[in-house]
Amino acid sequence: MSIIPLMQDDPQEEAIYILNDGHPKSNVRGLYVAGVDSYDQDKSDTSSSLGAMVVLTKEHSIPNYPQMTPVCLIRTRPKRKEKFYEMCGMVSVAYNLLENTLIDFGKNLIIEWYKQNGLERYLAKRPKKFESENSTQSHDYGVQMHGPAKPAMIGLLQTFYYDYAQNIWFRDMIDEALKYNTQDKESDQDTVDALGIALLQMYSDGMSYHDSSKMLKEK
Repeated sequence: MSIIPLMQDDPQEEAIYILNDGHPKSNVRGLYVAGVDSYDQDKSDTSSSLGAMVVLTKEHSIPNYPQMTPVCLIRTRPKRKEKFYEMCGMVSVAYNLLENTLIDFGKNLIIEWYKQNGLERYLAKRPKKFESENSTQSHDYGVQMHGPAKPAMIGLLQTFYYDYAQNIWFRDMIDEALKYNTQDKESDQDTVDALGIALLQMYSDGMSYHDSSKMLKEK
């Protein structure tokens, strides 16, 4: 997959933001996690909510590459929801997010879109460590933001902002974090929720990653 700049005349609602130093590393698996706060309806005049996807790097030992940093951001609501789903799918492929694209199950049409378009292997499984012991959840992919998951997400966000706020280079993520209200059941700060979901996946998946280029070099 090649990444090309968005031109001035291209639809700006189809922009995917990538940190200059955060382009995908080839031959690396498990270095990135992603959180997706999606939606199930086409663009609406009655809702200001956008769709958001945040790709986050783990801690690692790769020289001169950002760690614990959001390196890619989608924050938009195109006219058709399928375009947003397609953008997320392209990011999952570009960053090799195998089993590491965690999606809010409350808006789960995007999960079906991934399955129908041959991208099921990129979906993160349900993070069971953030469920209650008597949970009756039975879905395979995505996270339901109720029960222990939501307070766990807020706790992870607070720690991340305290330790790594200086690593956030996307202004929209900073602005929305400053407006985020932990008491809101549904918020319009979609990048905050997407980052929180990515953190849930990070601490569910663990910090390990596999760098095949390093292994080949050693051989």
